[in-house]
Amino acid sequence: MNITNQVKEDLKKLIELNLEDWKSYIQEDCDCDYDCDCECQSNTLTVGLPANGNEWSYQTGDNSFTGGAYSFQYWAVVWFDKETTIEDLYSDLIEDIEQIDIGE
Repeated sequence: MNITNQVKEDLKKLIELNLEDWKSYIQEDCDCDYDCDCECQSNTLTVGLPANGNEWSYQTGDNSFTGGAYSFQYWAVVWFDKETTIEDLYSDLIEDIEQIDIGE
């Protein structure tokens, strides 16, 4: 999927302004009974877009299909944890969006 430069800029700003806050909700310690990379030690960013790639909405975490991204036909979902940088998350997100096949 191709997205506009404005959407790319908007998504970069979204991550720059919010990543540290989103990380604050990630647990330091996991209550699991086994050694793992559990979901409680990471979170997701979901961005929804239409086929023309000129608008978007987002949500973090599991919103049980009620968040803003779900109003769009196409979604990009990326994981992040406490160690994720702005550049890493942005790069993963853009890569995921660009890999969306809209059937053209």
